[in-house]
Amino acid sequence: MKDSASRSLLAAIPKTCKSTTFVALYDPILLSDPFGRVMERNLTNAGVISSSSSSSDSSLFTNRTLSSQMEKIKTAGFDIVIGCDMMNAYETIVTKEQRQCANRCEMLDEIEEWMLIMRHYCFVVGELLSSKGRTDGCNHGDDETATTTHNTNTDGRENEENNVSCLEKLCTVGNNSPLGFVEGKCSVLYQES
Repeated sequence: MKDSASRSLLAAIPKTCKSTTFVALYDPILLSDPFGRVMERNLTNAGVISSSSSSSDSSLFTNRTLSSQMEKIKTAGFDIVIGCDMMNAYETIVTKEQRQCANRCEMLDEIEEWMLIMRHYCFVVGELLSSKGRTDGCNHGDDETATTTHNTNTDGRENEENNVSCLEKLCTVGNNSPLGFVEGKCSVLYQES
């Protein structure tokens, strides 16, 4: 897809959505290393990327890094953008037990090549806040924004429960992140107010 079309599509989301909205992106990041150039050649040979001179507007060429993919989503108007390469995702989102189980099922002959591939793909989540203010109960690092409700248990005791849906937690980094984003293993961008 042309980068201009990709940006137009992303920019339409904040213009049309009035409530908290999320976008998830899984894309190659070609970088500028030898492996990225091989990926680029293979994608061109497969017809995924046009070999014509107009390919310079291809989103894959224009957004070769994790930071440029994240900046594209932030520029479209999303308030919070979190992302990581797939190797970091594998190390943080997939539990140690799940990795051990996968390794028992299928032994990789070329672990180094697999790691290179994983470092050349990214997972990015962008959040558009409904009110353009941090009043949605999402944990952005300051606990004052979380809303609390009181519920009564079946035994009559009252308990407090954080009134934050799973979707609203997608923007979090740390132990409560349902996507497993871990500080130091992912990047975070905030829209300037």
